[in-house]
Amino acid sequence: MLRSKLDLEKIIIIAIVTTFMGQIYISPIPGYFRLSMAVLTLSILLIHFNQVPVMLVCSLIAVLTPLFRTFVNYTTYQDATFLQVFSNYYPVAIYYLL
Repeated sequence: MLRSKLDLEKIIIIAIVTTFMGQIYISPIPGYFRLSMAVLTLSILLIHFNQVPVMLVCSLIAVLTPLFRTFVNYTTYQDATFLQVFSNYYPVAIYYLL
């Protein structure tokens, strides 16, 4: 699966960069639906680092992205509990897994 420490570093870099690029977005309709730069970034990084396991990378992103978005929203607004805010962002995990 992973051939070296370098592969693990590549996977972590892809996951972190994609997660942060998910914060650059437009909302075409009111609500939590976003069109973000994360999809484009993930595609470009997977093409560039073509030796990394795609499912492992996408699974890591599926965990990190909703947690990061929840954390940012919760620390910024604090108008609801962490789990209530997380319920708005967990569908992104399903997107990255599919």
